[in-house]
Amino acid sequence: MKNIISNISIIIYILIIFAGCGDNSKSIHKITLQVIVKNPSENQKVFIAGNQPELGNWKPDEIQLEKINDSLFSKTFSFKQDTDLEFKITAGHWWLEALDSDEQLFQNFEHDVKNDTTIFIVINGWKNTFVNGRVVLNQKRFRSSRTIMVIDNFWKYHPGDNKDWAKEDFDDNNWKVVESYTMGIVDSSHENKNVGWYRFHFIADTSLWNKSLALLIGQLGASQIYYNGKLLYSFGEIGNSKESFKPSQVRVWKELKIDPESEQVIAVRYANYNWKEQQNLRFSPGFVLYLKDINSIFKQVSENVRDASYHQMVFTLIPLILFFLHIFIFSFNTKQKENLFYALCLLGFAGVTYFSFERFIATDPNVIILHYQLNGISVPITMFFGLMTFFALIYYKIPWRSKIYFLLFIFISIINFLLRSEASLINYIFFGIILVDIITSSFWKNGKKNLKGGWIVLTGFMIMAVFIILQILLDFSLIPPLSDYNQVFVYGMIGFAVSMSLFLSYNFSQINKDLETQLVKVKELSERTLEQERRAIKLELERRIIEAENERKTQELEEARKLQLSILPQCFPDISHLEISADMRTAAEVGGDYYDYHLSSDGTITLVIGDATGHGIKAGIMVTLIKSLFDAMAHTYFIPDFFNHCTRTIKKMNLGNLYMGMTVLKIREYKITASAAGMPPFLIFRRNTSSIEEVVLKGMPLGAFFDFQYQQKILKVSPGDVILLLTDGFVELFNANREMIDYDSVKNIFLDSARNNNGNIIKDLLNAADRWLNGYQQTDDITFLVIKIK
Repeated sequence: MKNIISNISIIIYILIIFAGCGDNSKSIHKITLQVIVKNPSENQKVFIAGNQPELGNWKPDEIQLEKINDSLFSKTFSFKQDTDLEFKITAGHWWLEALDSDEQLFQNFEHDVKNDTTIFIVINGWKNTFVNGRVVLNQKRFRSSRTIMVIDNFWKYHPGDNKDWAKEDFDDNNWKVVESYTMGIVDSSHENKNVGWYRFHFIADTSLWNKSLALLIGQLGASQIYYNGKLLYSFGEIGNSKESFKPSQVRVWKELKIDPESEQVIAVRYANYNWKEQQNLRFSPGFVLYLKDINSIFKQVSENVRDASYHQMVFTLIPLILFFLHIFIFSFNTKQKENLFYALCLLGFAGVTYFSFERFIATDPNVIILHYQLNGISVPITMFFGLMTFFALIYYKIPWRSKIYFLLFIFISIINFLLRSEASLINYIFFGIILVDIITSSFWKNGKKNLKGGWIVLTGFMIMAVFIILQILLDFSLIPPLSDYNQVFVYGMIGFAVSMSLFLSYNFSQINKDLETQLVKVKELSERTLEQERRAIKLELERRIIEAENERKTQELEEARKLQLSILPQCFPDISHLEISADMRTAAEVGGDYYDYHLSSDGTITLVIGDATGHGIKAGIMVTLIKSLFDAMAHTYFIPDFFNHCTRTIKKMNLGNLYMGMTVLKIREYKITASAAGMPPFLIFRRNTSSIEEVVLKGMPLGAFFDFQYQQKILKVSPGDVILLLTDGFVELFNANREMIDYDSVKNIFLDSARNNNGNIIKDLLNAADRWLNGYQQTDDITFLVIKIK
């Protein structure tokens, strides 16, 4: 299990390293810290401890400020822009943290680096006072406004057991200095690892002589406390073996009356035969001594006991009552699994609140540890069955991922039980995953019930999420305490519990209303059944008639399409100096594009390509009309006369907004006469220069205006030249992004393919169209007419 935790730590460390490898281009700014110390000592030193390597990584004696004069200390640092700084000021030890003007510890100083900045801090004193390496206890240190004095360091330690070590004048200079909560890290070089003596030397200021302080020892073992050689208190039984050893957790403050002398010593004889098991469960097996002014502590203890009893009763009793209520409801309808899951969620919540308070009331260390472990199991129970309640409420079938959550729930419960991780990061990660699932599931519609009053549930989850996030911020000291009672998550759980109960009650009443509504509907449906059957027979007959009509129209459209394609030439005449090819790809059953040719007796071939507006039947009518006119007048030498004749004919037929674009080429030997009416430019590949010539002939489409002045142009071509005529269905081809292929792309495609034969040129153009469409539907007809000059 420890290997798993180590691996997780390594992964987090690697992520932190990569997170630090960000933008190195940010500007560097200088941050100057200037600290003014009021009433400094003769050899005063000032240190900064913070969250950056330049600030010592929270080591209290790593980064010393430069002494400018007796009371001013300064140091300048360089940081990248947007670096978040967090730090404290010390005199070289955490026992020597800086105090503000109210003699309170400063909150962590924070600064976001934006530009060059000078930070001024005024220090009014230090958390404790030392003289010759020994802490000084004075009346100022024990004012009611000051924090409890925690004595967990500067203990002289020796393993073993000797009553002489309690004497005031015993020479302990050879003892090593340890932190008491570690039991001196249990020095394995001594045989007696379970029992040891601890001595704390201090100087009592005359302001405290004959005054009383309140004393409390926090421990998971047994102890005897000696003051200046005299036994004051015994807590538990030290014994001489594990069997005779009886540990005890102390909950009651005791009196410590200060003797009227300067140098004094507190000695603690301490035993803990269970230190290995406690260390494995991540408990500190040693002890910590607390001192506070006696008047304020008893008032504070009284208030804390009252508040703790009230909160434990309220926050345990409410979920327990709701637990039994929903178990009772589930027993009536076992199909409603949400009541069972919610009851188990409430049971877990009751366990969280009960064990959270009880572990601070019990005095038997083994019972305290058990409460920590049971609390660690209650947390994932609450989260897992809360999620299962949500699943049962919104889904017809509980999703398969619930099995994954169950495995995570078992794994986290084991971790919490074995490693006392009820407030660890793994629980918060589990909660974060669940919260994301709930939010995303709220917007995902597949397989969900039509949940009435779902906003009540979502509101409850959001209330719980807000308070749990506040709890996370408090646990990691990211925000200051909101009150003396810091277990704020219970308010979120109560809000969730109340909202769920309201929802289930609301949902139950809605089910009853729905049943009544359904009974009325069943009666109405039974009355309508015969009428619906009659209507169904009628609709079936109508459907068959419509199907027959649609089939007839489809057949007619297909026949019209075949007719339309049949009027197009299937091949072109064999002319010695020309190779002519064409192809059409329609976008509807009946196309609006058209191409044709006419060969005169003098060897002139007239080639035409056209594009009727729209698609379908109307476009087919226009193509048929133009085909007839072309067959009758293809011999006309002046192409604009042909265009105007077509326009007059179209106008006479009153076809409305139906027009025809057309390009006509008359080719004789190596001379081309060309004219166009509302068609895209045609392209000529010039073999001699390997370039594309774009021929633009502007004109209105046929059927638009009487006697329009169309242009007619004469061009020369050479062997190897290739002419490409095309409709706008290709140059205005849209893809899925509504982008057109445009003329420049057409030119490039034609240039790359122009040296191939006509069939491959057309094939390359169509392939380019397919690539551009990429599965998108073609919306206009595409027609190509290619003439290669031999």
